[in-house]
Amino acid sequence: MRRTLQFALELLDEGLAIYRRNFGAFVLLSASWFVPIAILTGLAVVAFSWLEDFQKVLLVLGGLLLLLPLLIYLLAILSRAAEDAIEGRTIQIRAALVIHPLRVVSMTFFAGIYAIVMQILSGIVSLFCICPAYLLGSVLMVGMFSSVGSSGSMLSNAAIMIASLVTLSGNLVSLAIGGAAINSVVYALQPWANGQLRFGVAIEQSLALTAYRFGSNILVCALAAITTGAAGLSVAVLIGLAIPLPTLWLLGEESQVAQAISIAAWLAGLMVIIPPLPIWMALLYRHNVTTREGHELREKIARWEAMKQ
Repeated sequence: MRRTLQFALELLDEGLAIYRRNFGAFVLLSASWFVPIAILTGLAVVAFSWLEDFQKVLLVLGGLLLLLPLLIYLLAILSRAAEDAIEGRTIQIRAALVIHPLRVVSMTFFAGIYAIVMQILSGIVSLFCICPAYLLGSVLMVGMFSSVGSSGSMLSNAAIMIASLVTLSGNLVSLAIGGAAINSVVYALQPWANGQLRFGVAIEQSLALTAYRFGSNILVCALAAITTGAAGLSVAVLIGLAIPLPTLWLLGEESQVAQAISIAAWLAGLMVIIPPLPIWMALLYRHNVTTREGHELREKIARWEAMKQ
């Protein structure tokens, strides 16, 4: 377990180092996705007020249907850029952006089914791991409050502290489990993003490498989720409060300029937060491919030597 944890931490550190060295290219790729999506979303919001109820429903459903393949496309182009960065090559923005539409469709089909399965599994794990912890904390808190007498301020404070710790721990574990399920989808998409495998071969490769060193993969995905969540919280506080609030105070809440600045700040935050995740998953996939193929090669050599004897 200690070696696995050390490997996971080293992989996350290596991924962040790669992101720092190629920060401009990754942010540019993110911006090439976020900016058009933001423009289209703004146009859709403007058009929403002009449409009839049935047309509004169609617009919302159409947007939701397009959201998944668009997200898969974003993760794919960032994964392709990560492969170049890992190899030490200069990231080619144009080459990373060019993905055949049918490949995106196949990736979306697989990712949708895979995500549903992983969410069901993560929900089951959460049910058996997090709910008992919340229940135990609630029982302890109720028991301590019920024992509080006239001089029970210390017990009351202890009960509040226990409840806070249980809630914080439960939220952290919930973030790790849910994030690991989402991140595993990004990991499973690597055969499509970084190769030219056929649909069936890509599925076989993806499932094989998902099962290979499963515990280590889940640990990396969980730590990546916690790291991304911490970074997201920091950026949310910095960008969501430090920039929009003074602007809204100076220009007023009804100012379209202030609202545009707030939206732009949030988009900038997302463009910075998202790229490390595909980098980490590309590193993990690459490591597992190398290790797995090395094991298979050694097994073939051993069988060959046994046949010679």
